[in-house]
Amino acid sequence: MILLVGNGPISPDAVSLADQASFVVRFNDCRSYADLPGPTHAVAICNTGRPGYAMATSTKWRSHSAIREAGELWCVRNPAKFLDLRAAIIDMWPDLTDFCDDHTSRFATYCAVVGKDFLVFDRKLHDEVDRDLADLAAPPYVVPSSGMLALHYVLQRFAHLPIILVGFTHQGWEWHPFSAEKTLVDRYIRLGRVTRL
Repeated sequence: MILLVGNGPISPDAVSLADQASFVVRFNDCRSYADLPGPTHAVAICNTGRPGYAMATSTKWRSHSAIREAGELWCVRNPAKFLDLRAAIIDMWPDLTDFCDDHTSRFATYCAVVGKDFLVFDRKLHDEVDRDLADLAAPPYVVPSSGMLALHYVLQRFAHLPIILVGFTHQGWEWHPFSAEKTLVDRYIRLGRVTRL
């Protein structure tokens, strides 16, 4: 069983799941760790913009138990894809001038120093999620959420294992397409590929 632990409220039914899972993925600063402690195998992060800079330069982030334990670090935002998106994003959302600033190399260096596996998602994965969301008539948005990109990757990498989502409310930053993402996850649930707690 694969467990994706978002940073939203944790269902009491999920408390024992981390120790049962064969692979646990957490996100960014792992804010929900206190509510669902246990093993961490990978952390999926926003590697661009203000969140990327904040994590990449933070000793507190690096000292977090989940970050230290994780064997893999996933950068969900492909640098080449975001370089291509930069002009259009700034044109439509002028306050996001630093949104595509890339900090991937900082995370790569960190992983090399501490011995973690390092992965940058392929831009094809981002394009596939955009396509799936377009099929649902998603309203204008900047980019898919980290959770949606990571779920898409996990569905491919662990195609034959059950996937459980915990701490996913499909709410947050106004320019992620959370309503369409929820509909897409609901589709995966109906197909029997994902369970949401």
